[in-house]
Amino acid sequence: MKKHLKIIIGIGVLSLIALGLIFYWYSYRPTSIVSSCSFEAKEKAIEKRKNSGATDRKFNADDRDAYYEWCLQEKGLVK
Repeated sequence: MKKHLKIIIGIGVLSLIALGLIFYWYSYRPTSIVSSCSFEAKEKAIEKRKNSGATDRKFNADDRDAYYEWCLQEKGLVK
């Protein structure tokens, strides 16, 4: 009886580990990548505008979108 209990507990622990890894890979990781890419793209677009002589924190949406797409590709979310 103890042997069966150990097997059941082992399968349960492995299942929880597998579910945790699946959650990380398909939910947490993509969300954090999108968040960081969004922030990086906005900051790079602002920096590009500052280099052209602007003093405010506005940015060109096309530049931001280009940086955002590049970042997602670089981090493996978009092919």
